[in-house]
Amino acid sequence: MRKYGKRLLAGILAFTLAVGGAGCAKEETQVKKDLKSQIAQSAESLDTFYESQEKSVLLDESTLPAGDGTSDWTAVALTFSGKADSKVQAAYLNRLQKYVEKAYERGGGLSKVKATEYHRIALTMLALDGNPEKVKNASGKVIDLVADGTWNFTKGDPGIQGANGLCYALLMLDAGDYNNPKKPELRKKFITELLEYQKESGGFCIDNSLDPEVDITAMAVQALAPYYKEDKCKKEKLDAQKMKESIDAAVKWLAAQESDDAEFLYDNIASSESISQVILALCALERDPGKDETFTKKESTLLDALAKFRKEDGIYMHEKADEEGSAMATYQAMIALEAVQKLRTEKKWIFDFK
Repeated sequence: MRKYGKRLLAGILAFTLAVGGAGCAKEETQVKKDLKSQIAQSAESLDTFYESQEKSVLLDESTLPAGDGTSDWTAVALTFSGKADSKVQAAYLNRLQKYVEKAYERGGGLSKVKATEYHRIALTMLALDGNPEKVKNASGKVIDLVADGTWNFTKGDPGIQGANGLCYALLMLDAGDYNNPKKPELRKKFITELLEYQKESGGFCIDNSLDPEVDITAMAVQALAPYYKEDKCKKEKLDAQKMKESIDAAVKWLAAQESDDAEFLYDNIASSESISQVILALCALERDPGKDETFTKKESTLLDALAKFRKEDGIYMHEKADEEGSAMATYQAMIALEAVQKLRTEKKWIFDFK
């Protein structure tokens, strides 16, 4: 928003407060209602997007097999939206637990090279009120996805997937405030390793042989956001000033990549998923993407930019030129909007399950 716009808005708010708060409360309620309505419409359309015959697509194993990336993130998005009721959540969670059991029976784990398989499924279980630390297999043995995706994973190094593995490891660990009591320094190790993927420009790359990218930088900000606070840095024995400077540099780099239309490019084309990830990054830092002036261009916010990718039925597209909607673009956009809603109503990060 331009400076004169800010002054005008300040004047309107001052006048409203002077004559009474009813108008302001009504306007704020309307904003919340509109966002909630958008999410509800997208949830309804996403649930029917797959053309399942079931009451909810999350009940249809043949259409959305539990343990698949698209299936799991769809389950998360529909759960956050309130579209998936407790019975649907429990049914999907049960199938997801069976998927984990079979994977362990078959190969001793979910993957030997992708730690993110553990992280995604753990986050999905948490969203569905499950416990990723206590998944029992057929013999009664307890499977701990948190440990197996971090300190037990290939010499305790989820970083074999580059920055991506470290981002998701940290998101998962902080989602439930998990720690290895025998190796409490591991969280600091993951943070330190992730910072090695930050370029001098401030952007993050998935691999140090590559240039920085918007999506991975936004994800890195989400993963590092808890350590923007001094008390968290003190707990993990991190340099608070260095952490703040690193995160600020990443946010500054992201802002520099934003177009005049408040969009971000992926392969030189505006991408809804990139916008969604930046929205999540700001929410993780407790900055409202619908009000943040740093990311407002020509009075268009990130929420305005994301809306351009939205079809009339609430489904989102990868690119504005696409004729068909995308499940991936939709669940990412939904999670981003749900994060904004969570920030505005509860002042909480969407992946905080503590």
